[in-house]
Formats: sequence, structure tokens, C-alpha cells
Amino acid sequence: MEMDASKPLRAEALSEVQRLQRELKKVTMERDILKKSLGYFAKDPE
Repeated sequence: MEMDASKPLRAEALSEVQRLQRELKKVTMERDILKKSLGYFAKDPE
């Protein structure tokens, strides 16, 4: 039998997972931008 007290915990866990997914998407985008800029600045000026 499921306890009613676990429902708020599940909602909190779901909220935390969603927040972490948003943060991961943002950090992944920032990493990709930095990788591209590194490639641009690492080129020889020849």
C-alpha cells in the first residue's frame, strides 16, 4: 500500500529532475559555444 506522505516527496523529486534537465541543457549549450570559440581562436592567423 502506498503512503500519502510520499506524494509530496515525488512532486519535489520530479521538480528537481526538471530543474536539473534545464540546467544540463543550458550547460551543454554553453560548453558547445566554448568549444566553437576555442576552435576559432586556436586557428593560425596565416
